[in-house]
Amino acid sequence: MSDQVDINAQQVSNGAAQWQAASASLEAAWEAARGAIAGAGNCWGSDAPGSAFAASFKPDETLFGSGGQQVLDQVSELGPKVEKAVGLSMAADEEQAAKMMIPVKGD
Repeated sequence: MSDQVDINAQQVSNGAAQWQAASASLEAAWEAARGAIAGAGNCWGSDAPGSAFAASFKPDETLFGSGGQQVLDQVSELGPKVEKAVGLSMAADEEQAAKMMIPVKGD
């Protein structure tokens, strides 16, 4: 087992960019689905049973409202958070390494 972890900053940056691209695609699909649901309008018919159903039907706000948006926001924020955490970790490692360096005679 190794006693060190190597971080490839370029790979982290590439991964974060890919995460953001996937998040943008997910957000576009989410908005399209919400728009389709909202655009359906009164698709239950204008007869008595259709009107009664339309009056009582309330889409699940947890999934299609604020709850779903909260999940989407968390997914979108994860890429930048990972990139920031790795950057901070690398900066801290560099700072600690600089403090531990001992000049060697002849350098």
